[in-house]
Amino acid sequence: MSFQNFEFHFEEDESNIESAGSLEVFDIRLQVGNRPIVKNLYHLFKLKNETMSPDMQILYKDKDLYSVLHAISTISKGAKIKELVYEAEALTDNAQTIDLLPNTRFKEWLKGGINTQITLSANGNISAEETPQNVNLGNFGQVDLGGGLTLKTSAEGGISGSFSFSFRFPVVQSMGVSSNKCTWVLQPESNKPLNGDQLLMQILAVPKGTKTIKYRIVAEIRASKGFFWKQKEQKTEPLEIEIELQP
Repeated sequence: MSFQNFEFHFEEDESNIESAGSLEVFDIRLQVGNRPIVKNLYHLFKLKNETMSPDMQILYKDKDLYSVLHAISTISKGAKIKELVYEAEALTDNAQTIDLLPNTRFKEWLKGGINTQITLSANGNISAEETPQNVNLGNFGQVDLGGGLTLKTSAEGGISGSFSFSFRFPVVQSMGVSSNKCTWVLQPESNKPLNGDQLLMQILAVPKGTKTIKYRIVAEIRASKGFFWKQKEQKTEPLEIEIELQP
């Protein structure tokens, strides 16, 4: 039996809609968060009433550190999301990314199992501890960073706290440390589609006294509607926002 005379015809879906920070492709709606949640990390030291080391005094003399919680969100009625890309460029003078969560190292950390604990140091770096016992959380309280992400403050010198989150991060690549521009590439895990809110945290240093942060945000999606459909890649128009910082 020969299939040489059979041809498959699928009408190209031209219903793509783009705007600043959002788009529609196939039956997928994508948008980026236009009000990132920002927290002043220096307040953690006030919660702990801790005397800063000389290195930390030098760091915080000239800079303020903030956690910035970005979000990229999708809703799909059936089409499959193969990849999401989120890119945020800080337009504020001398803004610098200290670290990112999740980052490319994240999946390696989680191989340690349920005892792996993600921690934040006083200088803004994110790392992993093998067991929760390595960090003495004490009774200093916790800071809600938004979106179900919590930072429990620590009694241990040099560590600001440990992260607790009620969601699962996708497969991720990231870049942007020591730059004003950060990028995440997100891909679905097996049987875990990239639907809903994907939360992305940036630790950002800005010159002390900075009142606002300006961002230019672009998102990109790669999606498929089925075996006989051509995959599509599409970017949002750039979204520029300005965020007020906590004093």
